[in-house]
Amino acid sequence: MFGKLSAAMTSSVVASAMLTAVAPAAERAEGPSRVVLHDGTGDVWSGDLSEENDPTRADFPAADVTRAVVRHGTYALRIRMRIADLRKVGTQFYQASIQTPRNEYFAGVTSEPRARRGREEFEGATHCRAMTHRIDYVNDVLRMRIPRRCLGRPRWVRVTLLNAVVNQRTETFYVDNPHNHQAFPESSTRRLYRG
Repeated sequence: MFGKLSAAMTSSVVASAMLTAVAPAAERAEGPSRVVLHDGTGDVWSGDLSEENDPTRADFPAADVTRAVVRHGTYALRIRMRIADLRKVGTQFYQASIQTPRNEYFAGVTSEPRARRGREEFEGATHCRAMTHRIDYVNDVLRMRIPRRCLGRPRWVRVTLLNAVVNQRTETFYVDNPHNHQAFPESSTRRLYRG
């Protein structure tokens, strides 16, 4: 059942990144290295893993991302997500689809009962054992750090973020993203150049 949600979330993130693959002709050769996404509260969506129904609005602060910062630095891509009320509940998924001029990568962190420090997942042209993360339940923050060498040292990246919490007993999922107020993102960040 978790594979179904993860596959659906991955498909959504990849599809949204593909929609933004064509850059406008007027985009500058160099540009910003950082973006801040303000999402606010109250836009979590809920659904049942065993049904094919569309998700509906839900009040679930443990999955409600309120702000995200993505920074393409000299040595690493850094992602910071603030959650309204990050708690140790269910299985938590934090995912990033990273598009570069040459490839697309997937980075994720999963936190689950008896493993609340979380574990990383990285998929792409290479493996990335140097990826790190930190889940700070006291300050409601998740951080990911992906070294640029794992991404092929790109000049720019576009990033699409998504997070979810799954209640295993009820097979209910709660999903949010910092890009819009829908269940799944429809676009990625603009190009972020190495800073």
